[in-house]
Amino acid sequence: MVTDDDGARFLIGQDCGAKHYGGERFRVATRQFEDIERARYIDYRLSAISDLSAAVDGEIALLLECEALKVIESKRAEIKAACPQAVDRLVTYARSGLSLTAHARARGVKGAGFISKNIGQLEGPALLFTDVRSRCSELKAAIANAAKVVPTESSLKERTSSVDAVENAARDLLKSVIALTQAHRFFLKRNQRRLSRWSDAWVRFFSFSTDAENLLVNEVGKGTRSIAPLDQQRFPSLESCKALIGE
Repeated sequence: MVTDDDGARFLIGQDCGAKHYGGERFRVATRQFEDIERARYIDYRLSAISDLSAAVDGEIALLLECEALKVIESKRAEIKAACPQAVDRLVTYARSGLSLTAHARARGVKGAGFISKNIGQLEGPALLFTDVRSRCSELKAAIANAAKVVPTESSLKERTSSVDAVENAARDLLKSVIALTQAHRFFLKRNQRRLSRWSDAWVRFFSFSTDAENLLVNEVGKGTRSIAPLDQQRFPSLESCKALIGE
């Protein structure tokens, strides 16, 4: 094992170690070295998480109170109130990654009826279901749990699990915020036309259409509501949250 000028340690002898010391003996030494280095890294990450926790709490507080989140949540509530049936079905499509479909007349076959045709992915789906508040709560809980871990009193597996939980929660939160920056795409004219075609199959229950500017949502028995488009929203920078995953 050698140490460079920066204090990083490296195991050498991958080619000749087994020959000089015996294969099994060298494999045991290699595993011991890797376990020691893994433990050092995990303990370093636990320390970094602790150092970042206050800054992350501050960023989460700003995020939860920012105007962008309030605007998106208000628009989501408006769409759900207009037609909860449609929203539920669209969320199912979006979560499963399925394309929206529309009925089209089959060609080339005499007397053929209609077939289901893919018309593209729903754009801006995060508007309908992405829950940033829950992602924030999950990250705060993961950081709180990591703070309870004492390296000298817990196994490497337990420490690694705590670090992984924080990193995964931070990654999920950042992905959610990025997704919400694209929520305005739900109101693109091409997506509105896609929604209109898709809803033809559900016309007994609801339908989408469009006018010069707004999305028109009709639920049978409730009437038509006009929903104005959403501008692209800007969220606070989450630099400390990014640091949790090494960005």
